[in-house]
Amino acid sequence: MTPRLVVAFVGIAAIVLAVLVVPLGINFQRSQTQDLSARVERDAFVLASLAQRDVANGDAEAREELAKIAERYQRDTGGRVVIVGLGGELLYDSEPSVAASQSFATRPEFRQALDGDVATLERYSSTLDQGLLTVAVPIATGGDVLGAVRVSFPTADLDASVREFWLRLALISVVMLLASAAVAVVLARWALFPLARVSTAAVALGKGDLAARADQHDGPPEMRRLAASFNTMADQLANLVESQKRFVSDASHQLRTPLAALQLDLDNLALGATDAARRERFEELMDETERLSGLIDGLLALARADTPDPPLVTVSVAEVAADRIARRWKPAIKEGVAFVDETANVPVRTVGGGLEQMLDNLLDNALAVSPPGTSIALSTEAHGRLAEIVVRDHGPGLGPEERARAFDRFWRGGESASRGSGLGLAIVRQLAEASGGDVTLRDAEDGGAEAVVRLPIAGPAETP
Repeated sequence: MTPRLVVAFVGIAAIVLAVLVVPLGINFQRSQTQDLSARVERDAFVLASLAQRDVANGDAEAREELAKIAERYQRDTGGRVVIVGLGGELLYDSEPSVAASQSFATRPEFRQALDGDVATLERYSSTLDQGLLTVAVPIATGGDVLGAVRVSFPTADLDASVREFWLRLALISVVMLLASAAVAVVLARWALFPLARVSTAAVALGKGDLAARADQHDGPPEMRRLAASFNTMADQLANLVESQKRFVSDASHQLRTPLAALQLDLDNLALGATDAARRERFEELMDETERLSGLIDGLLALARADTPDPPLVTVSVAEVAADRIARRWKPAIKEGVAFVDETANVPVRTVGGGLEQMLDNLLDNALAVSPPGTSIALSTEAHGRLAEIVVRDHGPGLGPEERARAFDRFWRGGESASRGSGLGLAIVRQLAEASGGDVTLRDAEDGGAEAVVRLPIAGPAETP
């Protein structure tokens, strides 16, 4: 946004300068031309008054004196003097070598002067290869026109003066535009940098950094008020999220005790039941309490994973995988479903107990969809600073819509729709992101699905 504001500010400054500078340059050029015209016209009238006796009487002495005056005038000013009679015939030319003919009757300035008017015009002389300001005045006595005097003055000095003035105006305009750009940059930074900081804080808050705040002590008053409002909103949001976490954690803890007592009572009642139907009903109720217990455990895991900046520990993928398979899953494995553990001894960084919970949830989902006679494979691959932990099954896989919703909390789909809490993959994603990694689902090459957890590999200083 800053470059656009600078361009807009400089554009406005350029328009203002154009409105001021262009008329100033035009007025200067016009005034210089008018001054030169007035000066040349005055000189022409002086020469015309001196030429009256020469034209009227043809006095040789007067003509000689007039020639000296005209020559001195041309020598001092550079202006050419031409005097013609009433019929336009040439009487005197201070530059006779330039004249193409001895008659000037067809020249428009002489025709106008011989009619008793003053003629002023600017033209370019191809013969002299320069611009000329020409003034022709009548030679008159007693109201009778006897001839005309024309003074042609080079405009080279005038053009140079006007050109220099335009260059000065251009230089001043450039300096003013550069100064405007510098001022615009300073003003834009002063006004917009606080907004950029608010935007940065908003992005961080949107990504889950509840400690993100904007600087509310810098910038214009409107920006400071905006930053203060944002910080107030962030405080309220942080308090709300923290209250929600405490509620989930407290409620889960409070539910665990009565739920455990309920499971124990159901176990006792099932053992004492003699009727097969009642025993089956008790077993169904025990399955429901186990599902409810899993839901509570999942809520507790999510509450712990939502903790900002959780401490990370270094664990070996191979050791954790072997421990979870031996302790948790081999005793409860489906008939005919085998584990293939191909994990490597790669040290990864994760939240405490996070890798164990991630593997438990992924293996639970894989077992739920694996048909008898198939296997579940665990493997690891290193990609730069990340380790990929892959859990592959040979189930029906997931469609595009199921993959898109698989990480939503409480969503259950496919063959696992009738079991579980719907929190397993949500917990895996939360723990992976809290560890600085991520998790994705993809189709396996030989059928089934693959869950890929990416975790940062521990550096030498972090490896125990």
